Amino acid sequence: MKENPLPQINRSSEPIILNQSAKQRKTIAILITSLSPEYSEEFRKMYRENPTVTGEIVNVYQPSQEEYQQSENLLHERKALEEMYLLSLSDKLVTSRRSTFGYVAQGLGGLKPWIIYKIDQNRIAHNPPCVRAASLEPCFHSPLTMIAKRKRQQTPAKSFLTSGKCL
Repeated sequence: MKENPLPQINRSSEPIILNQSAKQRKTIAILITSLSPEYSEEFRKMYRENPTVTGEIVNVYQPSQEEYQQSENLLHERKALEEMYLLSLSDKLVTSRRSTFGYVAQGLGGLKPWIIYKIDQNRIAHNPPCVRAASLEPCFHSPLTMIAKRKRQQTPAKSFLTSGKCL
């Protein structure tokens, strides 16, 4: 929210007075893809309890909540493909560096995503919490492995990844 890919919420006790009716207010859909329902539940709660600063109506959707990976289950794999496709239709995409869903959606939709950082092992959040990717092109899926391999080969050429342009 700090970097603005999501609608800002009003956390103050002062109500926001809007000059528009509910029919005129913009509706925003947030699609969350995750094996667990906690993320979507937290977003629903946040937008239900706090109005947005500009008066949008925010709906949060999570098509499936499979809870664990089910390899070789055709129905589970179909749901995964459907969710990747739905993500590719997004106006804004927020993903993590190692998300297969995010990479596929980014590639299918030609999206320049927001990359969210993981909280470190000391439970400290990165500042800023997310950054805009350098390009529309998905980068290496396992960046640390690729950097280590490049260093072992001692190749002087820099890739997008090692030059810091690929997040």
